[in-house]
Amino acid sequence: AEEVAEEVAEEVAEEVAEEVAEVDPAADTGQAPPDPMQLPPATFDMLVFTMATQAMALLGQGVGSETNEPAFNLPLARHHIDLLAMLEEKTEGNRTEEETALLSNLLHQLRLLCVSVESSGESDPPAGEETAE
Repeated sequence: AEEVAEEVAEEVAEEVAEEVAEVDPAADTGQAPPDPMQLPPATFDMLVFTMATQAMALLGQGVGSETNEPAFNLPLARHHIDLLAMLEEKTEGNRTEEETALLSNLLHQLRLLCVSVESSGESDPPAGEETAE
């Protein structure tokens, strides 16, 4: 079961990375990275990707800055997923087809990843340690 959970987590992470590459075409073209002082445009897609990226990091899809180990915070990850679901509900009828598909797909992928992490037990900190917040 743990191997299946890891496979699902990897597939979801790859799918989200592909979604990001579609929104930021310069990510895979080998072009020079944008000026770090220049912020990306404030768009619905950017908001959704920012929140989804935070949820993924909290589900262990990345490494913690201090330990180089994945950081898990399941309650906070669930909160970010719930925020995206609320955004989906509140913007119903006001999104483009592309925005609707993006939000729906990311929510589905994040929910799968969350269930995968929950079922694998990866989010449980070792005895005596607290989860990074």
